Amino acid sequence: SDQASDWRAVLYGSEAPLQAPTEPIVHIDQFFDSATTTHLWKLQSELEQWVIEAGATYPFALMLEDRPIATRPRIFLRGQPTQPAGEVPRQFLALLAADQPQPFRTGSGRMELAEAIIDPDNPLTTRVWANRLWQQLMGQGLVSTASDFGLRAQPPSHPELLDWLADELVVQGWSTKHLLRQLLLSATFRQASPGASSHPSTWIAATLRDPENRFRWRQTPHRLTFEQLRDSLLVVAGRLDHRVGGVAEPLLDSGSHRRSLYGLIDRQFVPSSLRIFDFASPDLHIPKRSETTVPQQALFFMNHPWVLEQVRQIGDRHRQTAQPADGISRMFAELLQRPPTDLELNEALELVAADEPPEPNQLDGWQQLAQVLVCSNEFLFID
Repeated sequence: SDQASDWRAVLYGSEAPLQAPTEPIVHIDQFFDSATTTHLWKLQSELEQWVIEAGATYPFALMLEDRPIATRPRIFLRGQPTQPAGEVPRQFLALLAADQPQPFRTGSGRMELAEAIIDPDNPLTTRVWANRLWQQLMGQGLVSTASDFGLRAQPPSHPELLDWLADELVVQGWSTKHLLRQLLLSATFRQASPGASSHPSTWIAATLRDPENRFRWRQTPHRLTFEQLRDSLLVVAGRLDHRVGGVAEPLLDSGSHRRSLYGLIDRQFVPSSLRIFDFASPDLHIPKRSETTVPQQALFFMNHPWVLEQVRQIGDRHRQTAQPADGISRMFAELLQRPPTDLELNEALELVAADEPPEPNQLDGWQQLAQVLVCSNEFLFID
């Protein structure tokens, strides 16, 4: 009957009260009272916990599918979803667009947004990219505020150089590896960090004119990141696993030798060992990491099982050298990239000669020497 049809339209239509919403709770909780919203979130948490504890693992892939009709974003007065104002068209930023930007027309506009970001006429993307690479290698970017290229930010120290690096990135097919190679082979990167004793008058005059080394007249020592430090320790221990691809692994588990690129990071439970080395928070935007010095860092090198595992490997390999002096010299060359001074060589020989049979889980003389060199500032810094 007509009345039954009307009832079915009310009960099962697209906006019917019995139609289960497909939106996440965060998008629909405004339609419910506070008690109902709390109950929904409780059920959601129980469902997620059940999935985590299920035990069974199945292969799956995440995919993104646009809605048939894209939602039109609106301005919310004072940030209140219940006070919508005018619509905002989905389009690229007018400040960075060469011409007047046109609203996106295909689906949600994600593809058009991506194309606008990498458009050669976009002056920002390539310069931000090149500046980040420079900052990673040199310790400070050409633009010191890596995430702020606005009018209130400090201007680049070398604007022509930044333009050239940005153009080179595009010409070489957006190859980060190519640009890194260019920077690493440059005379600027290969500069030393002279002390005042080298050329006192020149060093003092240059320091007075450019104390922050903005004009790159010398190399500025800066701390290795934790990932660089970990990989460096694996390299000198001869245990770095060069495999490409695969499942992520915990960085500091026993037997963990893969590159830090494949480290497993749980943003809810970041290990304290990473935090004491200024590891970037996964929950925040960190344009540049801090470089702090705290006692816990030295304790990590002296006591952490993973570090001691690598130190034992270094000491055992050099113990096999026929002459202790040769083994010590090779250890200095591998860890610090320089020969030992006479005083360092004599002290190291005394340490090795005084070695006694170690107790289980203790370090012998060679391993103690390796630990001392690993803890030194020369191993922890790029100079």
